[in-house]
Amino acid sequence: MRNGQALPPVAPWRELWARQVPSGAMSRMQTARLVEKLKPWWSGYLFYFGKPVGSAHGELAGIRILVACAVLELWLRPACRDLIQWLGVPGRLWSGLALVTLVLALALGICRLWIRMPFANLGLFGWRKWSSAERCFFPQLLVISLIAFVAMQSKTLRQIPEHSAWVQSVLVILSWQLIWGFYQELVYRGLLQTELVRRWGPVAGILISNLLFTFGPLHAYHLSSAFANPGHLSIFAGIFVIGLYFGIIFYRSGNLWMIGLLHGVGDFFIDGLAMMN
Repeated sequence: MRNGQALPPVAPWRELWARQVPSGAMSRMQTARLVEKLKPWWSGYLFYFGKPVGSAHGELAGIRILVACAVLELWLRPACRDLIQWLGVPGRLWSGLALVTLVLALALGICRLWIRMPFANLGLFGWRKWSSAERCFFPQLLVISLIAFVAMQSKTLRQIPEHSAWVQSVLVILSWQLIWGFYQELVYRGLLQTELVRRWGPVAGILISNLLFTFGPLHAYHLSSAFANPGHLSIFAGIFVIGLYFGIIFYRSGNLWMIGLLHGVGDFFIDGLAMMN
């Protein structure tokens, strides 16, 4: 009470705020806060991951990167294939897994010991260093990819239990394709694209590295199939589009784990399941 008179009731803070801020403005502010809160869940689809883009390596490391890519794809990988055959690793599945494991180990060794680039500069950093957008985007894209692949390969998936020792075969093929997809992304995005972007900028760097990914030694075997079936050439369009998508994601996020694992999952459903037959 003041001077014997009762004080007027104190207005709740929401009512006081409403008197100061028009309802339309408050609604816009609430919407903006909601959009900002949900931003990590949708920004990845717009290739925004809240990270600076660009590479920190210099000219000498860049030259070594280009040499390493050429050596890996033109000499070491074919040499490893011959070595696996010479060693007589039994079975197509086990020999394939041994081959990709060996070439990935060599690629990582070259990166660390000869190019002398920290793995983090190639996009191989721990989960704690992932941005909130990466942590939200990757699981979503992985789930979407799995749903799409399962729907497309439902008939083949139902037939898998009919094979003998199918569990072992699936595990070996899955490991093979995950490692193989990761190797491809390490060489063509982590190494080659990173250096070409440094030299020529993002547009030229992404396009040229993806053209080499699509039509270079990695997928050259499709050309032999096209001689017998010219329609098979259409596969290069799909390879180019998917590679371009992965290239943009890598350029904007610098995260090799995301595209490497997604590539491996795709290889398992597209190429790996065909090995079961």
